[in-house]
Amino acid sequence: MKMKNLLITLVSVVIVFFIISLVQESITWPLLQVLIIIGFIINLCMSLISKKKNIQ
Repeated sequence: MKMKNLLITLVSVVIVFFIISLVQESITWPLLQVLIIIGFIINLCMSLISKKKNIQ
């Protein structure tokens, strides 16, 4: 279950990164940090959702 969450986060970060790279040609380091934070938030949300499902 943990690996699935990690995979979902990785895929979503890659998708976001790809979209932004299409919009903006040059990827800057602050942008990369923002993407890492977004990925972390998504992972946090996913783990919270899975915990809620386990409780129910």
